[in-house]
Amino acid sequence: MAANRIQLQNALHKPYDRVLFAREVLNPVFSSGFNLSSGLIPAPVAPNKSESAAIDRVWIYGNILLDDSTEITCYEVLLQPSVRIEHSKVAIQHYIRKLLTAGQAALINFVAPSNKNVWRLTLVAKDSVLTEKGVKEKTTNAKRYTFLLGPSETCKTAAERFEVLSTEKEITFQTLVNAFSVEKLSKAFFDEYTLHYQNFCDYLQESNYRKSVFNISFPANATKEEKDKASKPIRDFVKKLLGRIVFLYFVQKKGWLGASNTNYSDGLGDFIKRLFKDSGGNNAFYSNWLTVLFFNTLNKERANDDFKMPNGKIVKVPFLNGGLFDKEEFDEHLLTFKSKLFHHPDFEDDILTAKSNGNARGFLDFLDSFNFTVYEDSPDDHTVAVDPEMLGHIFENLLEDNKDKGTFYTPKEIVYYMCQESLTEYLCTTLQIKDEVAERKSVNKLLKDKIVDDVLKPEIAELEKALDNVKICDPAIGSGAFPMGLLLEIFSIKELIAYETGKEWKPAETKLNIIQNSIYGVDIEKGAVDIARLRFWLSLVVEEEKPKSLPNLDYKIVVGDSLISKFDGKIVEIDWERKQSVGKANEYVKNVQRLLVEVAFKQKNYFNPNNKNKHKLQAEIRNLKIELLINQLSFNKELFVNKFVQKGGFMPTSADIKHNTEREIQIRDFENLINQLRSLLKNSDVPFNHFNWKLDFPEILNPLFQNSKGGFDIVIANPPFVSIEGIEWDDRRYYETKYKTAKGRFDLYSLFIEKAQELKLKDGVFIYIIPGKFLNNKQFVTARKMLCENQSVLVVKIDEKVFENAQVDNVIVENYSTNVQTYKAFKLLRNDFTLVSETSLSNILKDKEVIFKIEINETTELLLTQIETNSKRIKEIAEVKDGIVAGAIKDVLFMNSKKDKDSHKLYFGKQLNRYSLADTNVWVNYKPNEMMQLEVKRKGNKRPGLWMRDKNIFEREKILYRKVGKEVIATYGLKGIYYEQTIHSCHILNKSILTKYVLAIFNSNVIKYYYRNTNSQGGDIFPQVRISSVEKLPIKIVSLSIQNVLVTLVDYVLLLKKVGAEISISNYFERLIDASVYEIYFSESVKLANAEVIIHLKDLKSLSNADDELSIRNDFNTVKLAYKTLTNKQHKVDAALLKLKNVKEVQLIEGK
Repeated sequence: MAANRIQLQNALHKPYDRVLFAREVLNPVFSSGFNLSSGLIPAPVAPNKSESAAIDRVWIYGNILLDDSTEITCYEVLLQPSVRIEHSKVAIQHYIRKLLTAGQAALINFVAPSNKNVWRLTLVAKDSVLTEKGVKEKTTNAKRYTFLLGPSETCKTAAERFEVLSTEKEITFQTLVNAFSVEKLSKAFFDEYTLHYQNFCDYLQESNYRKSVFNISFPANATKEEKDKASKPIRDFVKKLLGRIVFLYFVQKKGWLGASNTNYSDGLGDFIKRLFKDSGGNNAFYSNWLTVLFFNTLNKERANDDFKMPNGKIVKVPFLNGGLFDKEEFDEHLLTFKSKLFHHPDFEDDILTAKSNGNARGFLDFLDSFNFTVYEDSPDDHTVAVDPEMLGHIFENLLEDNKDKGTFYTPKEIVYYMCQESLTEYLCTTLQIKDEVAERKSVNKLLKDKIVDDVLKPEIAELEKALDNVKICDPAIGSGAFPMGLLLEIFSIKELIAYETGKEWKPAETKLNIIQNSIYGVDIEKGAVDIARLRFWLSLVVEEEKPKSLPNLDYKIVVGDSLISKFDGKIVEIDWERKQSVGKANEYVKNVQRLLVEVAFKQKNYFNPNNKNKHKLQAEIRNLKIELLINQLSFNKELFVNKFVQKGGFMPTSADIKHNTEREIQIRDFENLINQLRSLLKNSDVPFNHFNWKLDFPEILNPLFQNSKGGFDIVIANPPFVSIEGIEWDDRRYYETKYKTAKGRFDLYSLFIEKAQELKLKDGVFIYIIPGKFLNNKQFVTARKMLCENQSVLVVKIDEKVFENAQVDNVIVENYSTNVQTYKAFKLLRNDFTLVSETSLSNILKDKEVIFKIEINETTELLLTQIETNSKRIKEIAEVKDGIVAGAIKDVLFMNSKKDKDSHKLYFGKQLNRYSLADTNVWVNYKPNEMMQLEVKRKGNKRPGLWMRDKNIFEREKILYRKVGKEVIATYGLKGIYYEQTIHSCHILNKSILTKYVLAIFNSNVIKYYYRNTNSQGGDIFPQVRISSVEKLPIKIVSLSIQNVLVTLVDYVLLLKKVGAEISISNYFERLIDASVYEIYFSESVKLANAEVIIHLKDLKSLSNADDELSIRNDFNTVKLAYKTLTNKQHKVDAALLKLKNVKEVQLIEGK
């Protein structure tokens, strides 16, 4: 009989009682599979002295035998009275690791006898595979899956999961792990949160507040896109509002809201919901109570932390400072919201869906249905609750124009790999242990298994020093995943060091120091920065027993453009290299230097959580930066005036007048910007937005600052993926003058790679996750060369989809300092990293395009060289062209029928297969001028996306090949075939080379092998055959008589595909094409094996290739006769094909 969810939830909601838990939960769920021991049995391993500081006693109270024969041992771990499990992770994990011998799994109840209202139920198993004998160990790492239980938790998810588990036909280890799945909870939370967010946005957009508060008006004929763009302030407001509420759900979880005294030991776990109900639960909840809580309570110091509840009762709410509850632009207005947006009493338990029609729970009801935990888990820990990392996921997906900005949330497993990898390289570089191999092995063990071995023990003081000194930056921080991951890694190692050395462990102080000394981040999106800061504040809240003021992160995690320094849309760079000048200009230079020192000093003081003059100090820093920009612009103006003097005197020429006019405009621009800045000095309430790396982080990057470090130790990011079409024209022009990588059809992430090399120390570590096309695409040659400059390079090809909404494949690319420069390539599949290739970096640099290959070995390299020798590249003999791109006028450009003489049949990649092109029912309205006028009109101020292409490329003979695919798939294209962008064409310019001969080579096994081994694509989601890759294909030039043999074979195959003949016949002739191509490329080997075929094919009869029915029938009969002749066992071709199988190069290419 299945367990009942309500009964399970009631049982799990009670204070901890082992016998009750066994009888009311384990028995109903596992039935006869659960065996309760007659008495408590001491654990087989007792805690050692260090572990005993956290663990009092450990008992075995039962076991569970699953239907796949997996045995689960049931333990009860009683903690010491004063211990918090999150502060003693190292000791507890060390002990649990000893309990779990190979092949075991355990269900562990963690409980502190002094507080049975909160306890943890944890399923622990080593990373394992299932066998007939149960759980078979794969690694030493134990995975921990946890439910938080007791009266302080909702216990709803645990009860639901256990009810489902009890109904399974078979309860296996995998179904048990599924019951503890965090992914299911994450998706459910994310999906519904997004709907609540949309409800709040819709309410404000449909209300009078849209105009009266947010000053948003729509023209009568406004499009949805225009309305969405104008409504951004509403969306930003709602994100911040809901973010603040969710933050308070984490804080109330700590018991810090509504406490009876400032010990904060008895705060209300449902404070927000209670505040709503006590206030009357009406439309004024936000205006009368949330605004008071946000801006006059949490953001304001009060006597004894007093807060007056709606019923008049005085409770305690802490002053948190930090900036999350600072008033912003629209916070001054008293808005009202429909009460049902927060709480819907009639549908309190009804999940909100897209089809709810208002009959669903409100936002607070939704939050109340989930467990919250303030702990961010490592990949080995999985708490089934909403954690801050999940909040980061939500908000990064809600950020404005994420897809347009190329910004996507990075999965936790990838984040932790990149954090551990970058920290490994940093520590190996910094520690400099003589035995480098042993050092790397030990550092890996430290980071992955949290073990300090005998190699590192003598270096433990240096290890701690290295962790204290590390400087980390994410130039596209998003919601803070990477810096947060590094914070948690460093924090856990420092806890391990305290455990190993017997030092007092001070978690709150340690974490605060890491944030203050090591973490830096920048993002262009303010919403991202808000959430990143929120996550760091929550990470500090975790460690505190009582509320403390939070540090100010305004100058650690900042809003800014990482690539361009702008003020009011104008580019304003600061000349940090200039040390002095002459006259008035020298005064400006000295002022810049003086102001920089003052900025750095005040920013350091600002971080202090206990700073009583935060707003005064913030205003001073703001004004110092404004004064610095005024001095820089004044210097720029002075320099410009002296360099470009007025011309022409009393009789200026037209050229002089033009020069003088342009000079005046530039001087006026300088003066306007200076006046705007001076106006900001007088109006302190007006925001000042400007970011400059060396001004905002002078202690790390500015050479004028005495103690500047000179760069970051680790630069880590998931930079935005934005192609050149998505980059504003003015920005693009600036990038092309500023960045070496901004050449041709560049992508924004290549600029971020260049910026990282500038930001990091010479022996620092760079690690990004970027699109796979970076590895081999021609447009990234400069960036790849940069990564190779006196550095080692590591590449990880990810063989699975990483980003849920990104239409690209991905790779991780890293460079770091080593004595010997190497290149390593890994593959990642289902969290398993496999080293595929390792070679000297000099081998990569031999190729002028610096291709980052995944699979490299000597045999392959020799074979590729053999294919290339005495060949001509396609770009030397042909031109390769894109197809038509529809832009914004697809509805007019593409038609269902012929309209006039300018209508042409249009072919798409999906219609193209090897040696065939299916018919199409789409026509293109080929009127370039008329179509472009319409495109420009529809796009407005945006760059046109229409590409009609030169008509001549369609009106000529060509090879057509499919753009999307893992290999070249090609067919023949007659004159007059028009094609869309999913097809490319290759037109042979060299008159001595026949088009169909090249087509034969394109479709051959030789080129398939060559392409696969010279094109490293990061994944197989949407692999593309790029023009640059086709242009590099090597074509052997042979006599026309040999070419004609292959042309005849190609004609045979084209005809067979056209008439739908038996596949075995066309396959045979394709095999002959492959054999002929082998002979052309490996002539000596084929000759030695007596496997030549071309000589036996020279008498093949050519086809007429006419299109009338009689000609097609005659040609088909010719092919059938040739097939019958050649497949005769007595024919010499048959013997040659058999011998060809023994040719070494053929065996390598065909994988035999």
